[in-house]
Amino acid sequence: DAVKAQVMELLHPLKGMRPGPAVHKLLQDLAHFESGAAFCAHLLSFLILYVRGLGKRTAQLTAQLVSSAPGTEMRLTLFVGVVAGTAIQTLGQSLSVELADMLGRFLDDVRNLDPREKEMLVGLLDSALAESV
Repeated sequence: DAVKAQVMELLHPLKGMRPGPAVHKLLQDLAHFESGAAFCAHLLSFLILYVRGLGKRTAQLTAQLVSSAPGTEMRLTLFVGVVAGTAIQTLGQSLSVELADMLGRFLDDVRNLDPREKEMLVGLLDSALAESV
C-alpha cells in the first residue's frame, strides 16, 4: 500500500507535464529503485503516463485488453509489452534502449514477486487505467 501511494503521488504532478520531459524524469527515477515491487510499480507508472498521452480511446482499448487477460502476472506483462512496444517506436534511440533494459528487469522482478505484491500492482494498474478512461 505504501508503494501504491508513492506511485500515485509520483504520477499526480506529472499529469500536467509534456510527455517528453515526464518520460525522461520517470526513467531517471527508475534507475534508483532497488526493491522489485517499487521498481515494477514505477515502471507501470511510466507506461500508464505514456498511455494517457496517447488519448482516451487508446487508454480504453488498453484497459479492455488487459482486463481480459487471465492472472495477475499475465495482465502485468501484457500491459507492459503492449505499451512498451508502442513507446519504443516513438521514443528517441537512447530512451528506447534504456526502456528496453528496464523491461528486462521488470520481467525478472515481477516473476519473483509474491502474489500479494502482484495483486497490488494489478490494483494500481486497474485504478490508473480507470482514471484514464
